[in-house]
Amino acid sequence: MNGFLTMLQLNMRLLLRNKGFLCFLIILPLFSVLMLNIQLGTEMETGNFDPHYVQESDIGKRLPMSMDHYQLSIMVIDTDQSWLADFILQQLADTGTYRIYRSRSDIVSMEDAAAEATAYVNRNTVGAAMYIPPGLEENIRGSKSADAVYLFKTSEDGRLALLQESLQTAINSLTALDAATAGKPEAFRELAEDMTAMRPEKEFRTFLSDSESNVLTDEQANNKSNIGYTLAIVSIAFLFTGIFIGSIAVEERQNLVFTRILLTGTRIAGYVGIKLILSVMATLLQVVIMGIGILLFVKVDLGLPIWHFMYFIFGFGLILNLFSVVISAVLNNLLSASYSCFFLFTVSSLLSGLYFPLESVGELWKRAALLMPAHWVVRCCEMVMLEQSGASSTFLLIVLGFVVIILSGGYLGLKVRQT
Repeated sequence: MNGFLTMLQLNMRLLLRNKGFLCFLIILPLFSVLMLNIQLGTEMETGNFDPHYVQESDIGKRLPMSMDHYQLSIMVIDTDQSWLADFILQQLADTGTYRIYRSRSDIVSMEDAAAEATAYVNRNTVGAAMYIPPGLEENIRGSKSADAVYLFKTSEDGRLALLQESLQTAINSLTALDAATAGKPEAFRELAEDMTAMRPEKEFRTFLSDSESNVLTDEQANNKSNIGYTLAIVSIAFLFTGIFIGSIAVEERQNLVFTRILLTGTRIAGYVGIKLILSVMATLLQVVIMGIGILLFVKVDLGLPIWHFMYFIFGFGLILNLFSVVISAVLNNLLSASYSCFFLFTVSSLLSGLYFPLESVGELWKRAALLMPAHWVVRCCEMVMLEQSGASSTFLLIVLGFVVIILSGGYLGLKVRQT
């Protein structure tokens, strides 16, 4: 037992003397915590968006990023700002085919409107831009319907032709109303308002699969994205602290220290246990540092208890740390181990959905994501946000499964290397 404790103390001293290890132990986890404070400029829209209503926006504000590939997003520069403009836009929104964002503006020049629309489309994920100049009612009732609303072609999207037809249909219906009311403004507006009142009321509902009981709000989706960025950064810290621990094992083997340790009667299980304890301690220290950083620096509500988040981070870090230790011991080469860990970081970050959601990717990609630890962290965090049960137990089973696979693979790798 004294020999076990002596080796553990010596390994800890070697690690604490390494400035690189201290950097990955302290600085990088703290830096990753700062990502939780970021409020994204373009939030992802989720299931709480009702396409049947015109959304008020600002020409200087970036739009939410929509993952819906079926609805065409439209920015409308509304200079007329009349009840008739509301009527036309609501007609388009009632089709459920478009996402309409209306910006009330005072632009009166067609050239200025075209320039503003072009600049806006370049800054946002919208497929079309419209301009409603002043005098909308006079243009429609005065047989100048061609000048009533302008549609700017901003892309080669085939749905623009459908939008043009929908817009023309709405204007034609108003022209017919004007003819039916013999050009009387009061009767024209009264009949249009009657048509609006007779429009069937729509109730927006979200239909869910059996595996889901709710949908993330925009704020929760933003927090989920920030958690993904945090995982991407802190995973580097976990992987490379494991490499530093594994470097001790490599040096002990290359300097025949490992052989002398075995000659003292120390069992291999005890030697492996020391490295395992170092991994657990290093991961625990990093998680504690992150927890302190969250308490001191994070000013936003993550949507889940901090202890839950720390629990997920600890399991995630333990998996990556053990992987680095094992891969370093098996390869017996720090440069090769570093390449392997960086490759794992790159592939895992992409496949886990840390940078983009996995809802719209193929089934093969989704199945590959199940093999990535970070994917399960994000998924379990989402379960906690949605108040679904079983997140902690599910994650515990996932961690145990990964640990068993890593240790078993390391044991087989060492056996093959010794033969």
